[in-house]
Amino acid sequence: MKYCIKDQLSPFEFHDAELSLLSFDGNTLRLSARFLTVHKGIPENPYDTDMEIESAVMTFQGFQMHSYTRFGDNNEAIWLYDDALHDRLNTEGITLLTETATDAFLTSLREGITVLDHDLSGENNQLCLGGMSSMDPFFEVGFAFCHVLIAWDVFSRKAWYEQIRQYTYDEPETLREK
Repeated sequence: MKYCIKDQLSPFEFHDAELSLLSFDGNTLRLSARFLTVHKGIPENPYDTDMEIESAVMTFQGFQMHSYTRFGDNNEAIWLYDDALHDRLNTEGITLLTETATDAFLTSLREGITVLDHDLSGENNQLCLGGMSSMDPFFEVGFAFCHVLIAWDVFSRKAWYEQIRQYTYDEPETLREK
């Protein structure tokens, strides 16, 4: 692959990325990623804007599952507003652990998941992903890993949030007080 970043997830934005399973051998998890975004200002991104990657391969070595939590009942997601966390999802769910959690995550990955949010803890390389799949309308998965490698060949376009024109108010000179 032409570009690769090892042991760093901070240069990436995962919102709306689509992940699917390539392989899992009990220790190494390999995923295909579409709509993954890489930040500007790093050597692997030669553009002056955040860019979307056409297709990437993410490899997590030393994969260790912590939990997989399904939210909602009868495929109905439960959304609550939490004032203290400012619009953070706060629901009750069914939490799966160990092999059951791994099986649920792999099943979702086989169908393909869309990432809604992610949180990386630098301590012990722990990653928490909030996502959705056809199997689970909303889930949260937490796992640890020893190393991660993200590799890709082609940038597809500017990041979606770079393409949206932000509204700015410019008051016409004729309306300004003189």
